[in-house]
Amino acid sequence: MYSLSDTGPQGKNYIYSPCRDFTTALCKNATAVCQSNVTWGHNCGTVADSSFVTIASQNLSLQYNNGDKAENGLARQSRVLLICDENATEASFTAFGDYFETLHYQFTLVSKFCCPVPYQSSPTFLSLSVGSLLIILFFSLLFVYFVVGVLYKKVRSGATGKEMIPNYGFWSTLPELVKDGVLFIIQPCNCRKSKREYEPI
Repeated sequence: MYSLSDTGPQGKNYIYSPCRDFTTALCKNATAVCQSNVTWGHNCGTVADSSFVTIASQNLSLQYNNGDKAENGLARQSRVLLICDENATEASFTAFGDYFETLHYQFTLVSKFCCPVPYQSSPTFLSLSVGSLLIILFFSLLFVYFVVGVLYKKVRSGATGKEMIPNYGFWSTLPELVKDGVLFIIQPCNCRKSKREYEPI
């Protein structure tokens, strides 16, 4: 467990785990902030009930709610002010104690991990051109066409070998048709001679 600790102005000890609830010998209920003395401990808010809050003229804060209730029925809660320090090699945690009437605990956390994360561009697939997306779609549909066609002919017709390929006659002649089309375009009309000739009667 990654945790930080400090002693508040009233002499009470505080242990803080930013991202995961924990328990100790004195704080027996899962907590993100444990306030303890020699003989007792209090849960001062949990990660499960935490949220980011923004206060005017202050940095972003993490607030942990649903801590142990006091005799007056109020539940303890903690607010950790997040301060960015990109040069900090270790995090610094400071406890300012609690407001007895409201049982709100105030802390600051200074760390490079409190700094804003630079905006990252969208994933590559979202920046693909329309042509690339069409090519991906075409080959995906072609794959589905062959798989479904093979399974259909295998199950319904009991086909084997080449007969399993859907529209095998068309696909077997496709290379020759493409070749004839290319020759038709690149050769002059008066010099072109088709290889397909009628057999003499």
